[in-house]
Formats: sequence, C-alpha cells, structure tokens
Amino acid sequence: MEKAPHLVERTPRADRIPLVGKLGYASGGMAYNLMINGIGNLAMFVLNIGLGVNPALVGLGLSLPRFYDAIADLAMGHISDNFRSRFGRRKPFMFVGGIGAGLAFAAIWFMPRGWSENAYFAYFLGSSLVFYTFLTLFGVPWSALGFSMTADYNERTRLMGFNTFFSSGILLLLPWLYALTKLPVFPDALTGARVVGSFVGGLIILLSLLSTFLCPERVIQEQMSAEKESLKAQLLGALSNRPFMILSAMVFAMCIGIFTISGISPYIAIYYIYGGSETAASVLIGLGGSAWQISSILFIPLVTVCATRFSKKRALIIFLGGALLGNLIKWVCYTPAFPLLSLLPSVFVAMGFCALWVLVSSMIADACDLEELRSGARNEGTLGAVYSWVMKLGGTLAFASSGLLLNATGFQQALGANQSPQTILHMRMMDVGIPAVAVLCAIVLAAIYPLTEQRSREIRQTLEEKRGVLEEIS
Repeated sequence: MEKAPHLVERTPRADRIPLVGKLGYASGGMAYNLMINGIGNLAMFVLNIGLGVNPALVGLGLSLPRFYDAIADLAMGHISDNFRSRFGRRKPFMFVGGIGAGLAFAAIWFMPRGWSENAYFAYFLGSSLVFYTFLTLFGVPWSALGFSMTADYNERTRLMGFNTFFSSGILLLLPWLYALTKLPVFPDALTGARVVGSFVGGLIILLSLLSTFLCPERVIQEQMSAEKESLKAQLLGALSNRPFMILSAMVFAMCIGIFTISGISPYIAIYYIYGGSETAASVLIGLGGSAWQISSILFIPLVTVCATRFSKKRALIIFLGGALLGNLIKWVCYTPAFPLLSLLPSVFVAMGFCALWVLVSSMIADACDLEELRSGARNEGTLGAVYSWVMKLGGTLAFASSGLLLNATGFQQALGANQSPQTILHMRMMDVGIPAVAVLCAIVLAAIYPLTEQRSREIRQTLEEKRGVLEEIS
C-alpha cells in the first residue's frame, strides 16, 4: 500500500477546471444517470406488477439491450478517439445522443394497451434498443471528456467528486418514479409511466445539451494530427493496462452485487415488511432510495478529502468496508416491526458506492496517462468504452439473472401477500449474501491496485516533456 503524502501538492492554475466547466460535466453526469438507471426503476413494476409480464421476461428485456449497448460502446469509443472536427472529438456525438435518448426514453412507455405478454416484451425490447443506441452516442464521448479535462492528479478527483455530487442529487428522483406512477390522478400504472417517462425524457434532453455546450474539451495538438489507430490495437492496449483492468474488474463485481438483487429488494419491502401492501411499500422504496442518494451526497466531501490527503487507494478500501457492513446488517434491519430501520443499511452501502464512483473515474484518468506513455495515443474513449462495457456486462448478467432468481425463490404473483415463509427467507438470503460477496471481491482488488500518486505524477511529467505541453482548451 502506498505511503500517504505529508503535504498535498497545490494544483497549478493551468490545471484547474473552471466552475462552469465542472457544472457542464456534472450536467452530463445527471443526464447519463437518468439514462442508465431510469428504465430499471420502472420496468419491473410497470411490466410485471402492472401488466402481468413474467419477471424472467422483464429481466431478459432489461439485459439484452444492455448487452447490445456494451458492444456498441466499444465501437463508439474507437470512433470518438479517431474523430476530428472543429467542434472537437466528443461534442458532436453528445449533442445527437442526448436529444435522441430523451425522446426514446419517453417512447418506451407508450406501449398500447391490451397486448399479450410476448407483445409487451417485444415492444419493450425494440424501443429499449433504440434508446440504448442514443445512450451510447452520448455516454462514451461524455465519459472520455471527463478523463481528459485536467492533467492534475487531485483535480481529477475534485472533478469526479463534483460530478458525483450533482449526479447523486438527480438520482434522488429515481426511487420515487414508481410512487409517482401510483398517484391517484392516474387511472393505471401505464398511464402514470407515460407521464413520468416523458418528464424524465425532457430532463435528459435539457441536461445533455447543457453538458455539450458548457463542457471544455482539452485538446492535445499531437493527438489531432496523429495517425488513426485500429480498434484491435486500441483494445489490446486497454486490456494490457493492468491498473485499468483492476479498476474495471472492481466495478464489474460491484455491479453484479447491486443489480442482481435490485429486482428482489423491492419485493422484500412489499411482501415481507408490509405484507403485500404495494402503496405503503412504494413509499418505503422511495425513502430508501432517497436515503441512499442523500448519504452519497453527504459522503462526497469526505471521500474527496480523504483521497487527496491520504491516497485514492486507501480511501477506496475504507469506504468499501462501509458498504460491506451495510449489506450485512440488512438481516436485522429489514423487519416488519420497524420498517424505517431498513433505511440504515442504505446509508452504509451508499458510503462504498460514493467512493467507487468518485475515485474509480479519477483513477481511470490516471490509467489513461499510463496508456499514452505506453502507446503514444490519447485513447480515453476506448478505455472509457471498455470500462463501460465491463460495467454493463455486469449489469447485463445481473438483470438477466434477477428475474430468474426471483422465480427461484418460489415467488408467485398470483399469491399476492400470501407468499410462503421459504420464499421470503430465500429473498432475504440473496439480498444479503450476493452483494456482500461482491463488495468483498472489490476490496481485495482495490488492495492490489498498483498505480500510486508518485508514479502518476512521474508519468505526467514524462508525457509533458515528450509532447512539450502543446495543449489548448476549446
């Protein structure tokens, strides 16, 4: 483990990102979080509980587009890295992708009434594929932009902390989407989903456009005139970058842990804590999500300070330990006797995920410098796409298995509140055990991460000497 520095090096003025630039990047983060998480917060409730679609089919409908999106990310990263225009390498794609994603998100919930189970599945799958195409157009270039906005080791952490702060703020909305569809002004869940989905789609468009126009793009002149690389060469470079692959594996483990049980946890609230009352459980689900997001926001300054004062690696291990504790205490905190006690684990789990999103993105930016030193090319888009691919692969496998795991518990929609004690027990065991094992794996990976602050600063100095610091901001 690296030695903590006694003094924090002052960030040079040239490396500081102006406030408007940080707001621009954070606007993109808010849009991206709405895109990547919005469907999952509505689909199971609308399609399974509202329309009676088998949960295994819903899980398949959630996972297949993510698999497609993960493959598309690799192509988009290659295209973005090799794109040249007077508007930059990233922004033209962000402009088109943000608008298209917002429109497509709203369209997902306008499925006609009275269809068969298979017809609902086909519509949901087809419209989701269109949505994820636009998500890729926006998400990969936006992510690459963040990896290159500053060359300073600690300013990268501050940028990602700033982004996570606002991204977590917008996520306060997501746990309440289901509750909003249940408002008495809507005759049914599908009508509510259409209105709520259109509102979210509008927010996606607004925030993505703000990001496109406010975000500065750091341009390295050598890269603008460099020869284009093949996708194979870029992928091999990313896969041989050990620090980068450790970070990707860490996020893969965490995604498996959280998304696999994301379809089970709400059922515990409905059928165990509240004995089948959907309305009461929807409020608890909303409160739980809000507790998670508020905790994430409150932990961001602490994560940022710990990372800059001690090290990114040490801070990550400590906060992931909090997430492990949060998952373990679910067993005693999820109780019908005191429903609000179930909010406590969310606080601790949020601690780990807050550190994960802030620090891993900052550490990937350091890994991008290492890749430039190795290959001579700034391939933030490709590394970001591989990272996204691994993360979405984890989400794909998790969502694909979530419905199957729910069926494996013995859950039967027709039984309503009369689920068997064995079914409830199996739900609770999965809800505790799966994410706890995943977080433990992530802690082990963080412990073997090799790129220290001293090494990162040496890499930057070598790169600047090599290229003569020929950079400009556009």
